[in-house]
Amino acid sequence: MCPKGCNAKRDENENLTGFCKMPLQPRVARAALHFWEEPCISGKNGSGTVFFSGCNLNCVFCQN
Repeated sequence: MCPKGCNAKRDENENLTGFCKMPLQPRVARAALHFWEEPCISGKNGSGTVFFSGCNLNCVFCQN
C-alpha cells in the first residue's frame, strides 16, 4: 500500500524501516463505528472507521 514503494525489508528481529520509518506492524490509533454521515452510502447501520498512526499514504480524502 505504500506510495513510496521503497520495498523496505522489515524484520521482526531487527528494527529496519524504510523511507517512512514505520515498523513492521501497523499502529491503530482509533477504530470506531461511524453513524449519520453519508447515509446514502453507509445505509441505516452506519459504517466503520479505522485510523492508523503514522500513516504515510497522503490520501487526498483523509482528515489526519
